[in-house]
Amino acid sequence: MGMRTKTRCVRDASNSRSKRVMEKCGFVFDRIERDVPCELMGDMRDERFACLTQSGWVEGLLT
Repeated sequence: MGMRTKTRCVRDASNSRSKRVMEKCGFVFDRIERDVPCELMGDMRDERFACLTQSGWVEGLLT
């Protein structure tokens, strides 16, 4: 079984606090998806995806 080389996370585009936490963890912007249905809130939202590569994670450990 091989190791994953990239981890992704997603947040509501308007959630600036989540953005900051993701940045502190070393995640970088990957893409945005517009008008994604949010069943819990009953509306449409923009979602921002970020990723953390294995090499980025290792670099973060070294700094």
